[in-house]
Amino acid sequence: MGRYIRITNSTAFVPADKLETAFEKMCALNTTHHDAKNGGTWSQGKRVASWFSWMDADYPSVCADAQAIFEMMGFETEYRENGDLMLCGYDGKQGQEELFLTAIADELRGQIDWADEDGFEWHQNLSAPADIRFIAKSMQAKFLELFPNSHFDIGRGALGGALGNSLCVSFTLLQRDDYPFKIINNDPMYHIIFIDTEGDKYNVSTTLSGLYLKPTNTMYAFDVVKTKMRKKVGTVEQVNKHVAKWLDGLKATVVENKGNFKCEFDRDHYII
Repeated sequence: MGRYIRITNSTAFVPADKLETAFEKMCALNTTHHDAKNGGTWSQGKRVASWFSWMDADYPSVCADAQAIFEMMGFETEYRENGDLMLCGYDGKQGQEELFLTAIADELRGQIDWADEDGFEWHQNLSAPADIRFIAKSMQAKFLELFPNSHFDIGRGALGGALGNSLCVSFTLLQRDDYPFKIINNDPMYHIIFIDTEGDKYNVSTTLSGLYLKPTNTMYAFDVVKTKMRKKVGTVEQVNKHVAKWLDGLKATVVENKGNFKCEFDRDHYII
């Protein structure tokens, strides 16, 4: 069992002067994130040993450097002439690579394009400024607080590949397996939000929004409830406050229209 994923394109690397710090941070996870380990063994209903997925339980002792840890996770790596460590590929079962990449976010550069066995694609911009990543992570936490069974993805902005200073986040009401015909655009609450810098401040705005309901007029395929977020330019705190308030309003609108969505799904599971 397990979901197979692969890298379709990668410019990701750890600069040579960041490799030791990255190694130390990834080793520290073995102690600081013990409860997050997905692998393990059980005896008489109790967990007696645990480890990160596909990893040695004592990987900090087994692995001599950051490259060894990445390769144990399943990454293909290669050193540049200047000593930078490139993450060139990945093709196997999904493990807990996201946890490790997040832990060393300040040491990573570039971006990774991923795809799974069903053709679903997502992107990671590893060069976005720390404040923009924080805004995205704060948005994700708030969204999953309101919609704990739904899907949220942090990807790259339209300019992220060129400038590395933007992020694009998206979310859906349903999980991928429940999209009608497995097509993300058929989700009844598909939203895309763009986060970028504007001078010394940050801006956030929706580029795709709306709730798709059963049509009140049979001449139309569906009705749309507008859920566009007003663009906000401000500090990290101001942007996060603006987004949180908008998400609260979105949740109220979703609950109000719980029985009116155009597609069939387990409403009690997704709208709590």
